[in-house]
Amino acid sequence: MPALCVVGAMACVLSPGLGAEEALRLTVWHGIVPATFAMLWGALLRRWLGTKVFVYIFGRGFVGTVLSLFASGMLSAALGHELPGVNEDLSTIARWLMAWGDAVVTGMMCAVFVAYKPEWLATWSDDLYLYGKKG
Repeated sequence: MPALCVVGAMACVLSPGLGAEEALRLTVWHGIVPATFAMLWGALLRRWLGTKVFVYIFGRGFVGTVLSLFASGMLSAALGHELPGVNEDLSTIARWLMAWGDAVVTGMMCAVFVAYKPEWLATWSDDLYLYGKKG
């Protein structure tokens, strides 16, 4: 979360025409809220399906990203935040498609990191997912 806030502050400083209020809105709705939903989704997955590598990669990395980003986008839309340049009738479809694009990349990166750099994943644990040790 601190990294998301730093990126939002950098966007405010570096982007011409992006005010502090808009940078904060983007940081919250495109960073903090989806990340919170993803953590909740991961906890539910672990509880429902256990600690399997496939569930971690596919469930958290791919499906969790789609659901978290889409839910965050729809919540944002319900509160009156519109997508710039997108007709209101098409905004739901646009949010769904954007969530899938991010999910493909996130799921792919999750699989690569599990295989080669699992220490880079904050929610990964070798003991939990590879050896089945709890606590």
